[in-house]
Amino acid sequence: MVKMSVNERDIKDCLKILGIPRPWREAVNLLKKQPEWPIIQTLLGERFQDEMPKLEDIWSMMDRVWDSHSMKKVDGKYPDEELLKYYSHPVWLLNGLWIESHELSIENRCKFAKLVKLCNKEKPLILDLGGGFGTLGKIIATLYPEATVEVWEPCTSDLAIRLSEDIENMRFIDFESLNYEKYDCVFSMDVIEHLNNPLSHIRDANYLLKRGGIFIIGWNFSPVIKCHLSYNFHYRYIMKECIKLLGFGYIKKDENSYAYVFKKIANTRDINLKKAEILGKIAKIAKPAMDGLRVGKNLLGSKLKRVV
Repeated sequence: MVKMSVNERDIKDCLKILGIPRPWREAVNLLKKQPEWPIIQTLLGERFQDEMPKLEDIWSMMDRVWDSHSMKKVDGKYPDEELLKYYSHPVWLLNGLWIESHELSIENRCKFAKLVKLCNKEKPLILDLGGGFGTLGKIIATLYPEATVEVWEPCTSDLAIRLSEDIENMRFIDFESLNYEKYDCVFSMDVIEHLNNPLSHIRDANYLLKRGGIFIIGWNFSPVIKCHLSYNFHYRYIMKECIKLLGFGYIKKDENSYAYVFKKIANTRDINLKKAEILGKIAKIAKPAMDGLRVGKNLLGSKLKRVV
């Protein structure tokens, strides 16, 4: 059984093993050794090679790259292949190393990782779905050595893989390694706000989880950065209800983080996916009114659910 509690000493020991948070100059020295450095150097300029950027500075760099791609919507959405090009840009390598130098970002991932205890399994198989640079996966694997952690990321970097090679119970995997009802626990942290179809991601998580498996997810449908797709911001009001429609039972909102915890209780049925899509369309129409009203999000979402 995975340990039921993780204390601050465990967290400190974990981060010491991983060598994070990493001093910013050390992170920059790592970046200088990468073939992507000329592009990253242009983004950082002279100032941020010595001074660690703030979160808003990183967002600004990401927005500059977004603007440089000059993406055009097709049928109201950015084409998936164009989004994939954007997420393959070296700015995301920069972001990954920045996260591992940023205390609050690491703290947030530690809070998510502590929820592994809800798996209630002796040797759980865990997936980080859309795991980016792999930081969350590394923290989970180090805190819970009895677990096996797999990270799937469509735009992973060679450096991310190399920095995780010494962690025996974690690995990056390819798409073909994702199998039906394979996992005891699936994480999705700050992913769905970047996707054209968040509901498909939820359906995929359901497909990959064993019956009774735990789904831990956090999102940020807000306009802090241009790659948070504004045409999906209505999901901030109804995502919990959509997830419940797609074969999950709601367990709780974590009191220490922005993570929501669900349990797989059924496979996603096509009819329920259609219901979730209809709920999304209604919420999109109602969003201007929702934005103008100070109505409890959960109450609003549950009322809309009754419509479908």
